[in-house]
Amino acid sequence: MYKKMLVPVDGSLRSEVVVAHAAETAKAFGCSIRLLTVVDLDKRNKVTQDGAADEAASLAWVESQIEEAENHLRPVAERFEDHGLKPEMEVRFGNPPVEILKAAAEYGTDIIAMATRSRRGVARLMFGSVADQVLKESHVPVLLITAA
Repeated sequence: MYKKMLVPVDGSLRSEVVVAHAAETAKAFGCSIRLLTVVDLDKRNKVTQDGAADEAASLAWVESQIEEAENHLRPVAERFEDHGLKPEMEVRFGNPPVEILKAAAEYGTDIIAMATRSRRGVARLMFGSVADQVLKESHVPVLLITAA
């Protein structure tokens, strides 16, 4: 039924609650796993010089973000390896829900497994969530695990 699973994580401990559920699902169906972190460019601290972005500072920022993302993904990958799975890792830049959906399409994902923080009321209406956007726009099943 499922052959390829995409597991987006954002660097927070909350996002990692999905690991045990995703690992068990992947083992049950024999899925390959791709871990994904998306660096949100909207949160970038732009360094400017005379109103124009400093290219050296921009490159340094990108490199630091890749290193930080990979440093986060490695221990998450090790947790999957503890379950006998060998996940691939990927870092992307852009709008998280857009990049998650693009990665799912490019990877040929059958299922996306991710955590949600369960915002309620006005906070959900004002801010939405990455998980909500992925759930609404995904063409494949999305396994959402609520983080406490």
